[in-house]
Amino acid sequence: MRTVKLSTVVDDVLAQAGMVLAAVASPDAMKAQVVSFVNRRLREAWEHDTWAELCPTERRWYRPIWDAATTYAEGAEVYYGSDAVADTVAELALDDGVWFLVWADTEGAAGYFSPNSDDMPAAGESPATHPDKWVRLVSMRRYVALDQPGKTEIGEVYRVTFRDPRLRPSNAGRIGFTLSTEGIVPEECAGHSVWVSFRIRPYVFTAADYANNAKVLPYVLSSFVIGAAYADLLRGDDRHEEAGRARADAYNQLYAAADIAGATQEQFTTATAQTY
Repeated sequence: MRTVKLSTVVDDVLAQAGMVLAAVASPDAMKAQVVSFVNRRLREAWEHDTWAELCPTERRWYRPIWDAATTYAEGAEVYYGSDAVADTVAELALDDGVWFLVWADTEGAAGYFSPNSDDMPAAGESPATHPDKWVRLVSMRRYVALDQPGKTEIGEVYRVTFRDPRLRPSNAGRIGFTLSTEGIVPEECAGHSVWVSFRIRPYVFTAADYANNAKVLPYVLSSFVIGAAYADLLRGDDRHEEAGRARADAYNQLYAAADIAGATQEQFTTATAQTY
């Protein structure tokens, strides 16, 4: 993802107002104020559209993936296996000819497990190497937590599918789902894992992040954020007419960015028919 440093954005906001951070009377207070404007406007732009850079699709399991460095406590639940584990299909008994993905019976060591309370596994002892120290979960609540360890935090969920929709856009197999306090709860027909298309949670900065070059914003949103934060700065000085013009220009930048992003994703499918 193309990015812009937070410090560059803050400096550009001040530059539009004819200011330099080091030269203002209270640099820390000004920095904190501008960063608060940036946070608010960044979230607005972030949620304005389904920006490709901010809306990934990832395969997710219903529990955290087993980690060799972790010593698991009693009652913990993990997924152990490989991305290469294949799903199988089975016919839905109530609807003749309807097929859906189910957990494979031939997954071997792959699956969901909990430590054996009578013989707890040590760190690095996996269900494959120490099967006696793990209990396979036959029945469990299936849900994808929004903040799984080691995974991108999920914001807004757009779609849940059986297969990767980027590779199979026409037959990814949509799965109905609901959101609960546990996370994403898919319909019963879902397999042992699902593909989730979602929006990343908006970044939130503090004034201290100004000096951290690793703190960045998406480039595609930067023009709007700078312009809108500048408008907020003007409004704080009771320069409402100028603020209105700056705000209108910022939204024009946002709409233009969305149009460009949409155009770069444009694809056309032409229907064909066999004639005799």
